[in-house]
Amino acid sequence: MSLRCAITRVRALAHARTLLRRAALTHTCIATYAGPDGIWNPNTGSWVLWIALNGYVAFTAPSPAGPYTLARRSVNVTIQNATEACGDYHLFVDPRDNTPYVIAGCHYYMFIERLMPNLLDSAGDRSPTGLYQFPEYFVEAPTLFLRGNVYYAVFTLCCCFCMQGSGAIVYTAPHPLGPWTAQGADIACVPDGNSTAGAGAGAGAGAGAGAGAGAGAGATDAHLAAALGLGGIPTPNQGCEHRDPNTTSAVRSQQSFIAEVETPAGPEFLWAGDRWQQSSDGTKGHDPQFWAPLAFDAQGAILPLRWIDNFTINVV
Repeated sequence: MSLRCAITRVRALAHARTLLRRAALTHTCIATYAGPDGIWNPNTGSWVLWIALNGYVAFTAPSPAGPYTLARRSVNVTIQNATEACGDYHLFVDPRDNTPYVIAGCHYYMFIERLMPNLLDSAGDRSPTGLYQFPEYFVEAPTLFLRGNVYYAVFTLCCCFCMQGSGAIVYTAPHPLGPWTAQGADIACVPDGNSTAGAGAGAGAGAGAGAGAGAGAGATDAHLAAALGLGGIPTPNQGCEHRDPNTTSAVRSQQSFIAEVETPAGPEFLWAGDRWQQSSDGTKGHDPQFWAPLAFDAQGAILPLRWIDNFTINVV
């Protein structure tokens, strides 16, 4: 995805707010809509928007700005045959052959399921090779992307708006349905006191959103919250702490998405994380994000995430 496409995708999601308001009028009960994800479907020449609502509701449109038409009240994903238990997800169209997939967290496990070309129906119930399950438990916030000849699946330990942030678990494969190989250690969890997260919590979203003085050696989640003057408190046993209570997120964030950006030197990948409970006024809609370019070693492994105050990237 180029930066231009990434921006267009964000704009498409912005229009989801109006769409949700209209859709809410057609429901007979109060519901919470979450996790809009819009993507261009080259197979149909249209935009597809999914929204999480006790499963996934799907819409189509001729442009990111709409108008959007309801296409599926409940997408028939076959993940554990229980769409009502599925939450965070990410849509992906393989640039090699335009085959669409969804990576989704259901029942605290992570799955990848192949979709039909229309991006509205599952193909997993039509093929024994259409579904893949990762072994980790208590995970969410996934993304799926292709770099060179390697597919990457990145997801986090559950972190329900947790102030301390979460880790990032990385898998690689030669195909979206595997076989997938775990990269190894979590790339975002570090021992307590070693967090490099900055202190500019109210700076806003985007690159350098948290620019400011570092948290400092010995900082704990509670100490950091106090130092930043935040009302939020860490969520026990979530994020990095779920596996090791003496660890925390190096960037005080939970993964939101990874965007591919075209540069003169080739594609770069930007990691974006939500900094829950870190807005200066305590309003959730004002929670900032942390952005940073991903770095890869010579073998293609993603290097550990570390806090940076700002970065510059040249785009094509």
